[in-house]
Amino acid sequence: MSHTKTVLVSNDDAESSTTVGAGLLVGFVNDTATGSGSFAALAAGTKYQFMTAEASTPRFDGADLVAGSGSVAVYSAGVGQTATIALVAASTYARDADDTYSLKLIDVTDGRQQFAIKTFQTAAYTTDQVGTVIVAAFEELIDAEGLLVDSPFYGVTSEDTTTSGTLVITNAIDKVLRVAGSDSLAAASYAGPTMSVGTPAKVNAEVQAALGFQGVTNIAGPNTVKPAVVTAGDTYQRFAFQLATTVGDREDIHEIVFYIGHDNTELNADLDTLLSVA
Repeated sequence: MSHTKTVLVSNDDAESSTTVGAGLLVGFVNDTATGSGSFAALAAGTKYQFMTAEASTPRFDGADLVAGSGSVAVYSAGVGQTATIALVAASTYARDADDTYSLKLIDVTDGRQQFAIKTFQTAAYTTDQVGTVIVAAFEELIDAEGLLVDSPFYGVTSEDTTTSGTLVITNAIDKVLRVAGSDSLAAASYAGPTMSVGTPAKVNAEVQAALGFQGVTNIAGPNTVKPAVVTAGDTYQRFAFQLATTVGDREDIHEIVFYIGHDNTELNADLDTLLSVA
């Protein structure tokens, strides 16, 4: 089995172009450049190819579409995950053996075994402390860490939203965390996150990740320049589908991703029709 991936980014204002140019998506139907306003659902026996000036998909038959693989994700700026630790303001909580309270933030975004972990430990106290004191101490420590650009927890913030001993930790966009604390403290509850879709950073990252499939492996070297495909300030809707072809006893999988300006409702609707994902 082999696997390839192509990511095409369109900066068209309306339907697709019929002339190949920088940032313009062109669809060829039976080798004829065809405006997306004429797109129909991918059909067996019909040949397709899509390209921009920066990249091109394989030429394929509509019969190669993997059924159900067409998907669309609308633009989202994303919403950071929150973790809430609810302590009672005036109640005391037992200290750890070293007279402190501790809280660990664990980054589980990528599901790796080697997680990024940061431990926040308060000063040592001579007596057990109430919820408001503990929360205030953690809030100061976490907020300081979130300001460090080189920290894996950059962008994390926290606050006592009710001034009653409830600590709410808000993670950076597109990050997932877990929280573990001193045994006497309440376990955290979680909300979110909503992952971002179609932000310039996300689009550029997926374009770069796909370059290796096209034989571009020296992205850090002096002779390779990553295509500048994202228009500054633009945001995008993401379309994806898979093709499967059999060559002898080998099955080849091709993943194709389109990023289309999210406010280009005409082209987005045309691709809904093409991929049957409306």
